[in-house]
Amino acid sequence: MAGRAPGGGVGVVFALIFGLYVLLMSGHTYSPDEETLLASAEALGLHGTFAIPRSATLVEVPGADGRFYSQYGPGQPLAAVPWVWAGHGLAGLLGADKNATGFIVRLALGSFGAAVTAGLAAVFYALVGALGVGRRGAGLLTGLLAFATFLWPLGRTFFAEPLTGLLLFGAFAALAGGRSSGRAALGAGLLAGLVAAVKIQYVLGVPALGALAAWQASRLWRAGDRAGAGRRLGGFVAGGLLGGLPLLAYNTLVFGGPASSGYQQSFASIFTLPVGVGLNGLLLSPGKGLWLYAPPVLLGLAGLLPFARRWPALALTLAGVVGPPLILFSIYRFWPGDGAWGPRYLLPFVPFLLLPALALLPAADAPPLSPAQWSAGRRLLAAGIVGLGGAGLAVQALGAAVNFDTYINLVNDDQTRYWNATYSPLRGHWTVLNARLGDWAARRGYPDNGVALLTGGVSYSEGDKYAGDLFPRWTTGTATVGLPVAAYPLTLTVRLADHRPPTLPRAEMRLALAGQPIAAVRRPVGDSPIESVLTATIPAPVGAQAAQLTLTSPTWNPKQAGVGARNENLGLLIESLALQDATGRLLRLADALPMQPYYPAQRWYYDTQSAHLADHWAWYLWAAQLPGGVAWPLVAGVLLAGLGSLGWGAWRWRRG
Repeated sequence: MAGRAPGGGVGVVFALIFGLYVLLMSGHTYSPDEETLLASAEALGLHGTFAIPRSATLVEVPGADGRFYSQYGPGQPLAAVPWVWAGHGLAGLLGADKNATGFIVRLALGSFGAAVTAGLAAVFYALVGALGVGRRGAGLLTGLLAFATFLWPLGRTFFAEPLTGLLLFGAFAALAGGRSSGRAALGAGLLAGLVAAVKIQYVLGVPALGALAAWQASRLWRAGDRAGAGRRLGGFVAGGLLGGLPLLAYNTLVFGGPASSGYQQSFASIFTLPVGVGLNGLLLSPGKGLWLYAPPVLLGLAGLLPFARRWPALALTLAGVVGPPLILFSIYRFWPGDGAWGPRYLLPFVPFLLLPALALLPAADAPPLSPAQWSAGRRLLAAGIVGLGGAGLAVQALGAAVNFDTYINLVNDDQTRYWNATYSPLRGHWTVLNARLGDWAARRGYPDNGVALLTGGVSYSEGDKYAGDLFPRWTTGTATVGLPVAAYPLTLTVRLADHRPPTLPRAEMRLALAGQPIAAVRRPVGDSPIESVLTATIPAPVGAQAAQLTLTSPTWNPKQAGVGARNENLGLLIESLALQDATGRLLRLADALPMQPYYPAQRWYYDTQSAHLADHWAWYLWAAQLPGGVAWPLVAGVLLAGLGSLGWGAWRWRRG
């Protein structure tokens, strides 16, 4: 197992991947879990306590002192404190208000995930090289891990799984990398012990690391190096105990005892799923299957037998680290770990599952061959790498382009998303991305593209959002439609529903073009007491190529009227709206509603009333409309960090 990292350096690989990750980060959180971890990090970093504000939007539990705390372990909030300091410090330096501070802190926190996942990739690179693969082969496998698996999309979040993966794989690499020193064993034990403080469920994989340390110690003992054996096993045990202390201290301080924790549900109440259902979902389902979200792990599967023949102890350790937690999450009622791209709970195992692929690659000392000299097996391997790597990169690009939560809110039936391939998030993100790009192009091309724009005065669509249905939706007083250059006159047909209670008078709808009233005819639909169809002829705008059409009706509030919980001023429900030009062609209607004003919570980033073009920090910075004195320094900071790291890494890599 002895070896060393290939030329290029672990720091260089970290810099390359970190730079790209920073440039591509989203700059926000996605879920209440992350917001809870952030609240804990802010409480600790700014107020010196783990107690967090009472909030229905956070995942919190009461502590022994009556205050409320995160359900989750203290490891990730503690690790993120420097980022909290940096975010709040920068906000203070720029004179940001409360909302802008929330944006800046979340943007700064985006580089935490980038650093953690880039660190994991760098450790992977080092271990692959230490096990005898050359610089190019190690770089290739590391690139697959970093950009062709869901490590990239989940590295853009503040979930705890990436840090857990870094600790677990770092501990494994410290033992497997060939160094037999007690210091390496102590570091491995420390990393393994810290897993409990970040996400305790994964400690089920730690005994396998202990078994590897014990096996290595036994080999040293049999070779006559009893001191080395003691340092190996004793170092790992000492490190593990030291790494476990933070969680024990935290539990005692917050929950009254070392064995108490924020996970207050009983095992029997949440680990109830048949193991086959969970395994199928995590590994094979069209909505969450590992093979779809990390195609390169199939290379690891192909290399498993030769890897096991060469390094049987490492192969057994891989199985021991992955197997027990996999079974645990397979019986977990919430196995999908949703609000995320792919099977989130399996993320820490991806580097373990990809590692056996190194047995398929040539050794560092193998003579270089031109493609013409490759054997049939090597050509097949190259095709597999290109195919699986390309597929994985495309999948992760979809996960990075569209906010996970946007699609979840379009198709909010979990079973449909997980088990129906038609509604798999992979296809769903492609659909959302195409729709957003189409609407953006329609706005950019208006008014000369023949597309009418729904520009305001309406609430959210209540139709099939996955299909892109704009209706039915309520007006909120005066709905506005931007009319394009077209063959006038236009024929407007609107199907309406008046859901006001009988105690309120029926609502009229008045039309106007550029402020000038337009006559309309409104007829009931059959015997329906609430539905009607309004038709009107829209003349050519006077003195302009395009104009704004308004549809105005009196409003009412369902909650105030005592007929529902919806507390919003509503007009009439538009069930459908069609515009036909003089040639009989139906005009396309696109959504062009203004962005919602920024507020510092994960919902703003996926609010379906704000059609964000891309899940990217630069877009959100533009959409948030922060003052220039705040926004431009942020742009400069991100570009400097990302391009600087990437440029230095590329320069050093070229130098070898």
